[in-house]
Amino acid sequence: FSYVLAAGLTRDVSEATTVRIPKGTETVELRLLLETEAFSSYDVNLRTDTGAVLERRGLRSRKERTGAVVAVDVAAEKLPPGTYILTLGGQTGPDTTETMDQYTFRVPVR
Repeated sequence: FSYVLAAGLTRDVSEATTVRIPKGTETVELRLLLETEAFSSYDVNLRTDTGAVLERRGLRSRKERTGAVVAVDVAAEKLPPGTYILTLGGQTGPDTTETMDQYTFRVPVR
């Protein structure tokens, strides 16, 4: 299962993009649309209001029909119903990252 997310942090949770994960799904691929491909690799931090869900480092962008994206696979079991904020950063050095965009989405009860 795959879902495309566009950048933009919403102020109201009710405005967050809804990601409906079909029952039986094991892995969700979140494809993050990039406004610019300014970095050779990217970091992703996915969290809820209660804490971090996952972190990935060293991801590469790829070209698709919709433009450049960074894709990250998440186990569906790590995405219970709730609201999530995914932060995308570009790696500027071995241990440094520049925050680029935030993507807000919610997963409804399945």
